[in-house]
This record gives sequence, structure tokens and C-alpha cells, in this order.
Amino acid sequence: MLGNVKELRVDNTNVMDSNSIKIKVESSNIQELEYNKLAQELKIMFVRGGVYLYKDVAIDLVVDLVTQAMNNGSVGKFFHQYIKQHECYKRV
Repeated sequence: MLGNVKELRVDNTNVMDSNSIKIKVESSNIQELEYNKLAQELKIMFVRGGVYLYKDVAIDLVVDLVTQAMNNGSVGKFFHQYIKQHECYKRV
């Protein structure tokens, strides 16, 4: 395991060039994240079962989130500080 990352899947060896990123994390709040670079959509699956889709999320933000998780940082804190307030989201 790399930091708080349980599993990381990308469709390319370079995360920045990848069109699809899926990451399972060790977090009390967040279970899994999926990012679609072409659509700029981030799907977050929460431990309690809720799933939310955030639109217009830049790849740089997702790379920062992955880096945070890999360096044992708090994925939940990062989510609350940089993603939660995002205006374009819906529960799926």
C-alpha cells in the first residue's frame, strides 16, 4: 500500500496523461474515487454508501488528491477543502 492508497488504476503509466483514474483509499469518510479526464468528472464513493459526481474538475486537482493520499495525507480533509464546495455536483 502506498500511503493511504489501497489500489490505484490508470489507463496509462503517467497519471497526467491518463483518461481514467480509479483509486481506493484508506479513509474514514471516502472509500473510492473515479476520475474521467475527458469529461472532467470526479465520482466519489463514500464509506456510508453515498455516491456523488462532481463535474468540471481539473486533472491537476485530482493529481493533488492522489499525491495527498500517497503521502499519508488526509483524503477527507483535501476533499472538504478543495472539492466539497464545488458547485457542479449531483448524487448518483
